Amino acid sequence: NYYNQALKLSQKIKNEPRIALLLNNIGGVYGDEKKYDEALNYFTQSYEVQKKIDEEQGMAMALNNIAELHFKKNNTAKALEFYNKAALLSNTISDLDDLKNSYDGIHRCYLNLNDFKNAHQYLVLYDSIKDSIYSQANTAQINAMLTKFDTKSKEQEIKFLKKDSQLDALLRNSLIVFSLLICVALLLLYNRNK
Repeated sequence: NYYNQALKLSQKIKNEPRIALLLNNIGGVYGDEKKYDEALNYFTQSYEVQKKIDEEQGMAMALNNIAELHFKKNNTAKALEFYNKAALLSNTISDLDDLKNSYDGIHRCYLNLNDFKNAHQYLVLYDSIKDSIYSQANTAQINAMLTKFDTKSKEQEIKFLKKDSQLDALLRNSLIVFSLLICVALLLLYNRNK
């Protein structure tokens, strides 16, 4: 219901990227409800809008969704066709997430067709992409942690420098006061001796 309301508003203001996203989300809801024909209609509409605005990542995602519906409807040949289109597009734009999904789908299609050689080949490709994504995610996490550590270290260094400058100021002020006290004491001694 809310997706449909948002879709109407997005269509009213002609926000095509949002329209494509909402069509995809509505298709996902229908897919979860096993209403595959309705889902296919929405995913196809999403693909067409993505194509119109030249959003290749969105096109690859929609193609994978269409392929998955065909797979669930036991139309393996059609599913394989759409997974291959999605894989080609994802590979072209270096979209590892959608490429991983495509390879997984192709692997499952070949298993359905009892073509174990190709199934194995795409399983290896799927694992390779999955490892690359995992490695990238780990690298990103490590970099984020290092940045956070560097930031905290610099903050601590700034605090120490502030305290250090405060101590220097206190020491300087103390020396000035001590020097003045010595001068006053010497003047008093001088006046007393006179």
